[in-house]
Amino acid sequence: MLCLALSCRSFYDAFQSPTLQYMYQLRLNYLQDTGSGEPPDQLCARVRHQRMAWELLEWTPAEFVKIPGELTAYELLSGVFVGTDGTRLSVCWLPSATQETRTVCFESVGFPVRDLAIDPNQDLVVLLEEIELPSGSRRVTIHPRSISVNAAHPHSRPSPLYFDISPHPEHGNGLLKPELQLADDVFTVFIPVPGVSRLLLWNWRAGLLVYDSSDQQFPLEACGFDMLRRDAFILARVSGLGCIDVYRFSPIAPRLPQRLASLRLPRITHNADVMSATIHSGQFQSRPTQGKPFMSVPDSRIHVFSLSYRRRNRLRPSSYRFYNLFVRSETFLKYTVLEPGVAAIGKVPDIPWGQWGECETRFMGERMHETWPRYAHGHRVVCKSHGATSFEVLDFSISNPHLAPSSTVTANGTRQRLGVNEPTVLPPEGIFRQRIVTRLPFHSASRLVPDDFSPYFMIDEDRLIGYRNSPPGTQLQVYYF
Repeated sequence: MLCLALSCRSFYDAFQSPTLQYMYQLRLNYLQDTGSGEPPDQLCARVRHQRMAWELLEWTPAEFVKIPGELTAYELLSGVFVGTDGTRLSVCWLPSATQETRTVCFESVGFPVRDLAIDPNQDLVVLLEEIELPSGSRRVTIHPRSISVNAAHPHSRPSPLYFDISPHPEHGNGLLKPELQLADDVFTVFIPVPGVSRLLLWNWRAGLLVYDSSDQQFPLEACGFDMLRRDAFILARVSGLGCIDVYRFSPIAPRLPQRLASLRLPRITHNADVMSATIHSGQFQSRPTQGKPFMSVPDSRIHVFSLSYRRRNRLRPSSYRFYNLFVRSETFLKYTVLEPGVAAIGKVPDIPWGQWGECETRFMGERMHETWPRYAHGHRVVCKSHGATSFEVLDFSISNPHLAPSSTVTANGTRQRLGVNEPTVLPPEGIFRQRIVTRLPFHSASRLVPDDFSPYFMIDEDRLIGYRNSPPGTQLQVYYF
């Protein structure tokens, strides 16, 4: 549209219409309209204001929210924070430019809660319960419930999902670091255990278990999992060079997921190993947040891989290196439209790093810890900056990769835009066969913060939220735009 507008006066005049300007701004920011009915010129102004606020990190003074209890699990999505201390369930609708803080605390849900996942746009919280059986196995039960009234969700089947974990000679029967995700009507449980990882895919509305990897073929060395959309996911494996597998599955019928492609990580030296690979992204959301006139395009998000490598040395202890790899979901989703039956006849594409990594990723030294929750939303991630008194927001929604680079330093922080001609270059460090060059465009903004700023950060479409344990409860430090 911009090229047409620059080609002649008539196209330029047409391009100035409020509707086309709004469509253009949505596309630039990887957003979509939610049908609010507001005038296009007002919507366009709101999109521009939101982007500028994120680029400048200009927020309101902090509001502090106190959550009772020492939380053992918590989640953030669409301005709603839900946490539990194992017994109580606390729900907080966070402050914004249009709403006040509101907190509800349910003293009990009727069973001990180990973990949870939420989708406020479906009024949904999925609670995970675990108990020890007399046989020595551990039974895990999944309860879909309504956030607002602490009762069984009206759209779920009455019988919850449960599965058992049998004792393992090395790892026991513990539910080690379960990863829970929601993608519309699909709920997933991924249990990363070396050599015996397990994945369950459950349609919580239909009450249908569509896949359990303990009963069917599954790459046991998988240590990272992330949903792309309700019918597709990726797995990270550490065998060999390390790779990322793209899968598609049926969310409405029990069937073995189909591997569609394997994307290789960079080649490593003979005395180096990939030790771990975990994945984090903002949750897939097909429904808009109530009252929001636009939302992130559901199929367009940034996936953050936390990678650790070991360099072996016969004369001294092994050394370790830690990195983050940033990849947009479009890179993986293009393989979900392969011709039917391609994978079934053994023609699964195996793509070496040299054919995809340089232009479709950014490979950096470690910027965030793999255990931080909800540090990504859409195309943005919040991460630790190089200094101890600042933090940084990386935005990978730059739609024009050939924009000229820019850098601005202010009294409060810095802003920088890096396109395809400003690559990140990592030295081999005895790990890789050659230096790693990556060019995925992004914008970064950092800001100095006071000494009492929270040590951990979360992010959603309108806010940065600091998280701090503050016995006997938890304190949230909320900044909104």
